Amino acid sequence: MTRVAAHGSARVGDRTLSMDLDAAAGEVVGIIGPNGAGKSATLSVLLGLRRLLDGSIRIGEVVVDDGRRASPADARGLAWVPQAPALLPRRRVIDQVVPFSREGQVGASRALASLGMTDLAHVRPAALSGGQRQRVAVARALARADLVLADEPTSAQDAAGTDAVLSALRRHALAGGTVVVVTHDPTVAHLVADHVVVVEELAVTQRGRAMDLAAAPASDWIATNAGASVVTGVVDTSHVLHAAHGTLVVSDRVPAGPARAAIAPTAVALHRTRPTTSSARNVLSGEVVALEPSADGVRVRVSTSPVLVAALTRAAVADLGLQVGTGCWATVKATEIDVRSEPSAR
Repeated sequence: MTRVAAHGSARVGDRTLSMDLDAAAGEVVGIIGPNGAGKSATLSVLLGLRRLLDGSIRIGEVVVDDGRRASPADARGLAWVPQAPALLPRRRVIDQVVPFSREGQVGASRALASLGMTDLAHVRPAALSGGQRQRVAVARALARADLVLADEPTSAQDAAGTDAVLSALRRHALAGGTVVVVTHDPTVAHLVADHVVVVEELAVTQRGRAMDLAAAPASDWIATNAGASVVTGVVDTSHVLHAAHGTLVVSDRVPAGPARAAIAPTAVALHRTRPTTSSARNVLSGEVVALEPSADGVRVRVSTSPVLVAALTRAAVADLGLQVGTGCWATVKATEIDVRSEPSAR
């Protein structure tokens, strides 16, 4: 199966982009960062639309760019989902995918089915919504190659479409593929990716799991935007997510089955004593294990089950008397937990 390793620098206008990316077979890697940080530019270098100045890009066992010679995009054995997918107006959906599929009609049909597009396989693009067009582009990429680069693949999706896209990308990785996803939404990255890479000012500033970023953010942008508690487990028919270390009540809209949940630090409230008037369905006890100052306050990591990170103002931390080792209670509303079904490999 295909992996990608890209290290070096490339020119972006009159500035220099620093490349530092590794994605193994079976992984989804999310690239996040503020607008103009270099996320899409990173994909353009991987695609061969920009050349390296130095360093190398290795896809599988092949060096496709070493700063001196570079393979064209169509020789790199990868597939791309652009922000604005182009479809041929007179071709049916299935015929948009088959020419790119390694397994012909069978592979194309399977890719469309993974995105809930089977019923639309024989319609033409004019009959599709923007989100459906985007899902056709995702299906085309999944059918084409093990290595998929996706630039904002959920930007045109509603909630159901986002679920379908994220599940399809996760399933592709679970089957041994490699996926690199650029997204402006850190929650989307945390829900789909095994780990994330943060790009700011054309350079990687931090990488790791969502909880690592939340516990020790390397920049103000990360502290404000990228820290989330991510929990994987199984949702039962009572809408309780059972994880390796604890349980969480989730929204009644979440179906039973394997799932991945993201809890933003702003969704977590802390109390020194067990709250008696809170409407939150999750009330968990623990101790403060870390306090990390940030531009807008303090990130507080609590040893609840599962572990949670809360975003508090400095005044709130002082009022609560929170220090490392302080006992406290955390509350989270079920409706503020973002949950996505976790697919099995195809």
